[in-house]
Amino acid sequence: MALGNVLLRSLKFEPTKQQVEQYYRRALEYFHKALTLNSHNIYAANGLGVVLAEKGYFPQAKEIFVKVREAIADFPDAWTNLAHIYSEMGQHINAIKLVFSFSLFF
Repeated sequence: MALGNVLLRSLKFEPTKQQVEQYYRRALEYFHKALTLNSHNIYAANGLGVVLAEKGYFPQAKEIFVKVREAIADFPDAWTNLAHIYSEMGQHINAIKLVFSFSLFF
């Protein structure tokens, strides 16, 4: 799982187009492997959702973030990522409601 996170962070250093695709593919592989070893690993699930979101698979990413949030409500990354997904999908009211719900929850 750590290698998946390293690959995602590496994308901030302006890799080539080919490297971007390779990093996303490999990050997905590492997050999938982590989930295979422990299906309750919320960090791996969250990472998987991040990669899917970055690749434009918003409905699939949303599904993952909702499940992570339902599994562990006090995991702020899932709330934040889900709000970003709503925003990307043009569901700005849902994004705002989620942010307010999160601030009231904590």
